[in-house]
Amino acid sequence: MCMKFPCEIITEPYIAEMRITITKILKGKGYSQIQIAELLQVSQPIISGYLRKEKTYDDVPSEIIHSAQTIGIEIAELLISKGEEGIPESISMACYQCKMLRTGGPVCLYHKQSIPILEEDCTRCLSGHDVISLQVDKTLILSNLRVVYKEITSMKHIERIIPEIGMQIVLGGPNMNNTMDIAGFPSRIIKRKKSNLMADGPIFGGSSSLSDLLLLLNKKFSGIFALASIKTSDWLIKRLANLNKTYEVIDGFDLDYKKKIDDIVAISKLPLVIIDYGSLGYEAISYIVSADHIELVKLIREIVNY
Repeated sequence: MCMKFPCEIITEPYIAEMRITITKILKGKGYSQIQIAELLQVSQPIISGYLRKEKTYDDVPSEIIHSAQTIGIEIAELLISKGEEGIPESISMACYQCKMLRTGGPVCLYHKQSIPILEEDCTRCLSGHDVISLQVDKTLILSNLRVVYKEITSMKHIERIIPEIGMQIVLGGPNMNNTMDIAGFPSRIIKRKKSNLMADGPIFGGSSSLSDLLLLLNKKFSGIFALASIKTSDWLIKRLANLNKTYEVIDGFDLDYKKKIDDIVAISKLPLVIIDYGSLGYEAISYIVSADHIELVKLIREIVNY
């Protein structure tokens, strides 16, 4: 076991991939290699190298690369619109996203896995009032998600609503703006024949697809901070009707929820279950939408405890 620092994990791949993304976008907009080099404050040969080949990274969490590419697109758009005046804001954006990755995110998880002696709630690489406040908020969300996992895995008959592909659960907070502000499980909660349900520990950015849906729901309808995917079945619908719970049947929701989301007419009454019977080749998945982790657990318990 070696003493490896979080910055060693993230700095090279994050900055490189972000710069590669920015370079390719600016080049596509007609910028010369020299102009791009001046904006990014690197040499022209480096820019040439960015354009010439794709970089690969061994043993680097994919969330880091995806996040770098996303922030690279945003910075490129900023530089195109503001030029050099966009540099200060670009630096803030890149550094903030880096902190998100370290604050309970994939870098934090990867670092703790490489150094098992670190405590689960380790915050040694974080400093500053804003970051500490952010860490407190994120620590609470992770703690609440662990409570959800503990509660549902102790429920009898929980397998009734676990999809074959596994169950996903995500939690966010009032300040969530992107998927890195939402906590989920990197692997789904799955059924096992001779043991309890299994899933990796929660992290921020752990479930991008469900996090995207939660963000969209939160922007469309306020007060939504918890979401879970469950198995669609006729039994589920009968159970919800018997419990007098709100649900909406929306065919094809899983394939095109960005367009189908406006079909949710009863969202003002939470919790809500969105029922989708699925499409050819896809397992039918439904979604529990709720205000918080407490409400989420309560409804799941009501559904499965019969």
